[in-house]
Amino acid sequence: MKPISPAKSPNSTAQRFCYHATDARGKAVKGEIDAQSIALAKVLLYKQGLTNIRIKPAPKAMFHLQKPIAATDIVLTLRTLSTLIGAGIVLTQALAIASTTTTNVRLKAHLDKLKADIETGHSFAQALTKQPPIFGALTQALIHAGEQSGSLDVMLERVASHSEKQLWLKSRINKALHYPLTVLVVAVAVMAILLIKVVPSFASSFASMGAELPLPTQIVLGLSEFLVAYFWLMLGGILAIIAIMVWRYKTSPSTQKQLATLSLRLPIFGSLIRLSASARFARTLATTFGAGVALNDALALSAKATNHPLFIQATDDVIAKVRAGGSLYTAISHVGLFSPMSLQMIGVGEESGRLVEMLDKVADYHEQQVDAKVDALTGMIEPVMIVVLGLMIGGLVLAMYLPMFNLGATL
Repeated sequence: MKPISPAKSPNSTAQRFCYHATDARGKAVKGEIDAQSIALAKVLLYKQGLTNIRIKPAPKAMFHLQKPIAATDIVLTLRTLSTLIGAGIVLTQALAIASTTTTNVRLKAHLDKLKADIETGHSFAQALTKQPPIFGALTQALIHAGEQSGSLDVMLERVASHSEKQLWLKSRINKALHYPLTVLVVAVAVMAILLIKVVPSFASSFASMGAELPLPTQIVLGLSEFLVAYFWLMLGGILAIIAIMVWRYKTSPSTQKQLATLSLRLPIFGSLIRLSASARFARTLATTFGAGVALNDALALSAKATNHPLFIQATDDVIAKVRAGGSLYTAISHVGLFSPMSLQMIGVGEESGRLVEMLDKVADYHEQQVDAKVDALTGMIEPVMIVVLGLMIGGLVLAMYLPMFNLGATL
């Protein structure tokens, strides 16, 4: 496995160099490294146990594509580190082992940079702050808590388990939202192809018949002529509208809030989105607060985990009330985003000193509800989409054959 150097951080003035060298086993290796100078690059390579180093500036490529770091890669790395540290292996060696086991070049570079920073005297949490936020604020907070309490392996295992549950929840929501959208897009594409490519071939045949066409056939032919004449204009307009909406959403907090409010009011999907956000909030709060993170910081991290503007805004109000001396139950009760059962469980947990346990139960309950709703929704949508597709395509085909049926009836 060839050594890979740390990736260049956004604020670094490092250059990229290519090198050929010999590793500790006498095997020839080559790769790339980022450093401020050739001399510093050689020092970094020597620290990796390489000798006979030949190095030169890397050529500048027009396009530099790297495989993105998947969330599953992060989870696997966290579990690897937890296992190694729990087995008594020091952190820097654990990072080196994790670096050699991952196949993702970008993640490998991040792990090598973390190892180098820790070797210069930084803590794990401090080294993470110098990196692009691939691990996230939650992971950083739990790692900091683990270092302070001397239970880093436990915290790494906890954040890995938390991340796995979040990935599962995300996959279930994506299944519920993406499936009908994908089927709808395919249906529209098929209809467009039929109207633009197939229907015009019928038009000349109908014209030669000289008979008056049925109304459904006239409508289909008119729609076909319109699409053929204005297809690219319509496509450009639709793409422009989508681009404007995306830009507006990213740059306007008021638009984000309006769409977030609308998302919770959608039939069927609104309750699914609310349950998903509530589950993320409860699970993250249980994980962070249970790890010793201060309640206000844990609330802020939990709100961010929901990725929902209304939950984030509501949590700001909750934090303000808690800082003013109010209980968590009282503060959350006023925001109106959580179910009565969730509120009661949080209240009981707070009074009995079992808040973390109750938050985990709230998250479990909401995740079970999400799972059941996704299964029910998928089972309901499949036959509905089949019927809709059948009506769309069947109606178009019938409209094109009606003139032939009428002609046959008159003969």
